[in-house]
Amino acid sequence: MKYSVRTAVARDIAGLCSVRNNEELFMSYMKQQENKEVIVAIAETEDEDSVIMGFGVLKLQGKLVPKLSDLYVKEIYRGQGAGSALIRYREERAKELGYSEMFVSVDPAWQSQNDQADLKAWLSCHLGSVHEAGCLLQ
Repeated sequence: MKYSVRTAVARDIAGLCSVRNNEELFMSYMKQQENKEVIVAIAETEDEDSVIMGFGVLKLQGKLVPKLSDLYVKEIYRGQGAGSALIRYREERAKELGYSEMFVSVDPAWQSQNDQADLKAWLSCHLGSVHEAGCLLQ
């Protein structure tokens, strides 16, 4: 399946709610994006229906380094690279903004120990060196 990744806009809120049903959250993210506090990235199919497959947030405020947050991909689209593409897109935006590090956290309530180890290994391969506080962007 062909898909693309881009920065979300306000008209994407309905599609985002089909991934995670929380309109209030997405309205808040759009306001924060207007204030350059976050970047909301979406992966969408490149067909005539243009369905939002998933999203991720890059938080730019509150830390010395940006934070990868809220990575969600609809279950039917998992395993096709959309999650990886959303991570790379946010990494590229952070680099464009002049950052050389990025904070990454995994919610232990949502992930098993194996999933956390897999994510750390993926991040090491794709983003650079991973340490407890975050990772260095290459």
